[in-house]
Amino acid sequence: MIWRFYVCCTVCSIWIGGGQSLLAQTPISQYEFNSDLTNASSVLDKNGALPPDGLFREGLDSETALEGTPLFGLGVDGSPNGAILLDGHNDWIDVTTAGLPGESAKSGTFTGPGLVSGTVMTWIKVDSPANAQSRWLMGNANSGDFQAWRFGWSGAQLEAVPHAADISSQYNIADATHNIAWADGAWHQLAVSWDGVINEAKLYLDGEQLGDLISGSSLTGANTQTPWEFPMAIGARNNGGNLEGFWDGALDDLRVYAEALSESQISTIFENTPRAVLPDFDADNDVDGADFLIWQRGVDNGTTLAEGDANGNEQVDGIDLLIWQSAFGSFGEASTPQIAAVPEPATAMLLLAGVLAGLARTFRPSL
Repeated sequence: MIWRFYVCCTVCSIWIGGGQSLLAQTPISQYEFNSDLTNASSVLDKNGALPPDGLFREGLDSETALEGTPLFGLGVDGSPNGAILLDGHNDWIDVTTAGLPGESAKSGTFTGPGLVSGTVMTWIKVDSPANAQSRWLMGNANSGDFQAWRFGWSGAQLEAVPHAADISSQYNIADATHNIAWADGAWHQLAVSWDGVINEAKLYLDGEQLGDLISGSSLTGANTQTPWEFPMAIGARNNGGNLEGFWDGALDDLRVYAEALSESQISTIFENTPRAVLPDFDADNDVDGADFLIWQRGVDNGTTLAEGDANGNEQVDGIDLLIWQSAFGSFGEASTPQIAAVPEPATAMLLLAGVLAGLARTFRPSL
């Protein structure tokens, strides 16, 4: 079963650490999952340090969980090894106690990069409907105070809860429509943004606002925030050192911003992200050798789906071939293919050789 989500946080010209100014839409943390768990953001925190890279771990206890080897598959744009695959059992990504959101924030009018305001965003792909089991995209909770954060599927609805260290200062952001359209086997972007200055919070699916239910008291710069006692987890919730609600599926390009992005900003990011589609280039409701021949003719000169462009970047290249390969034999309307791990080169060449042999038999002229 494979899930994918887009969660989001915003930045509006704030100052962090050594006098560094951030422009709008600058992620303070970004995991692209391009074959590794590197944090692509270059923003320095208040101590002048870069945001933490991730460490793939397997286990139910954050103190004893063992380091593992992550599995990567095709990304939302069809790029090889462009998304991380999580098994829903004990896989999670440790982004240390410096992992955002939730870093200690100053009191007063300062609203980031703590839990007062923010956006978290990622792409998800879920190959089966949501069920009653909770699945957390990202989460952490202290045991000595109430500082906490979680985002994902509660078992009944999409929700996010940023909670400051004191008992009363929190948001409960929930989708009252109980929307599960994101659990249909296609790529989707999910985003949550919240603004403690104006006491507003929203959830977004594919750039459009969901019907949100907001409860709890507001979060302001005056609310006490404390450092994380345990590592922030991606793909699960670290609840006082105990991992729970493991994500079952694939994640791509997870971003954290320090303040709430607007609906137009979130929509623009959604619209500007290339997304792989079913490579049915001849529009006959199946992916077969005829589509391969279209790709072959379009290499280096095609720019459209009908010419072999499967990821919408107006180029026909090897990535489009991988997308065709992953969907070979599929039927149905054009949509995101069922993406598994990228095969080893030798396996890919054997598959391609088999297809080419089949094409030779299929298209051999009669004598």
